[in-house]
Amino acid sequence: MKILSLIPARMNSTRFPGKPIKFINKIPMIVHVFNNLKKSKINSDIYIATCDSEIVDVAKKNKISFVITSNAHERASDRCAEALNKLEKINKKNYDIVIMLQGDEPMIDPIMIRESLIAFRKRDTLITNLFSKITNFKEFNDKNCIKVIRDNQNNAIFFTRNLNKNYFGYNEYVGKQVCSIAFEKNFLKKFIKLKPTTFEKIESIDMNRVIEHGYNVYMQKTERYSQSVDTIDDLKKVELLLRKKNNNKNIK
Repeated sequence: MKILSLIPARMNSTRFPGKPIKFINKIPMIVHVFNNLKKSKINSDIYIATCDSEIVDVAKKNKISFVITSNAHERASDRCAEALNKLEKINKKNYDIVIMLQGDEPMIDPIMIRESLIAFRKRDTLITNLFSKITNFKEFNDKNCIKVIRDNQNNAIFFTRNLNKNYFGYNEYVGKQVCSIAFEKNFLKKFIKLKPTTFEKIESIDMNRVIEHGYNVYMQKTERYSQSVDTIDDLKKVELLLRKKNNNKNIK
């Protein structure tokens, strides 16, 4: 399979402006994401997709390929679809799979990225999204933690930031979205032609657009832990977790 890996990023995040280039242990967050993609050893072309010159400057400094996209996109998937169309022309390639790894997921393990491709080998899949167990009620109650309710076939029923407390503990059907998402190329191109939907807008979650138009989002489980960065407190937490992880690696 020809795979394109994209890291969509923008500076004007409503919850944490400028977060893609904030430093975590002296390395810009988006560079952590890129490094994890490289370590996954997936044979893919890797690009940052952005509309901001500040992010381009970081990409250039760290020798990361990038593609300029429109500043009108509100959803990461829309930005990636534009990047796909541009890069297929520039690289003269017809990609099969597009991996979208959000620029605020610096803790994603390289193995998790490979896990997002498993379903494409086993079944007729249009899109897969990683999910993990919600470990405590504080995480469950955090509106920045996107919860996903799944059916018996591990397809997503609904994505939400706010879920009734009675759902807590039902890990067989409720999990945390991890923003490593893989699209079948043609479906990503189709996605941007789908009209934005009610629950997509209410929740500010693009995967709801897929569901509301009648398509399946297959949820691939991972046992590994990841913490996204949505606030300054998240940034500090991730910095400590990564420092601890690196220190443990250095212990002989």
